Amino acid sequence: MKNKTTEYYFDELIAEAMKIGIEKMGHYGTSWTSYDPDSLLMRMLNKAKRITTLIQTKENKVGEKISGEFKEILNYGAMLCMMVENKIPLDADLEPDDVTKYRELCFQKVKELMIKKNHDYGEAWRAMSQMNIVSEIKVKIRRTRNSFEKTQNPLLENVYDIMNYCAFALILIEEKIHQDL
Repeated sequence: MKNKTTEYYFDELIAEAMKIGIEKMGHYGTSWTSYDPDSLLMRMLNKAKRITTLIQTKENKVGEKISGEFKEILNYGAMLCMMVENKIPLDADLEPDDVTKYRELCFQKVKELMIKKNHDYGEAWRAMSQMNIVSEIKVKIRRTRNSFEKTQNPLLENVYDIMNYCAFALILIEEKIHQDL
């Protein structure tokens, strides 16, 4: 499994996120459009705080995996990107095909940023622990919320970074699973 590249893992994770998004849309429609951008950021922060608690306490009373929490942050980030980039109004009813198209475009932008940053930083994230990664995510969420409070426009570059860090955490989890086999 060592021959899998970051891009390969990223594409697998995004395909899984797309699948989860489509499944949830089948259950809940586009109810996520009732969240305003700050509410989506708060959902992301709550998930990041839960990951921190699970890492620190090493106790999981709910039973949901840390990887699932990273996936949730990734999907909330996609919702925020779709909402902001496509100027989706609150409580909008969207066609499933449009949501899928918007989600694909969002993930493509995230991947493009990941490729550029991986080049410049030399995959420095590989030396980070889950706690380091979740700390970066929380900082980026707080920066984005502060920006939103001042300008009513969340900085999507920060959201893309958050999504990339979630992907990196998930890649590290996946590689650890394969390493332990």
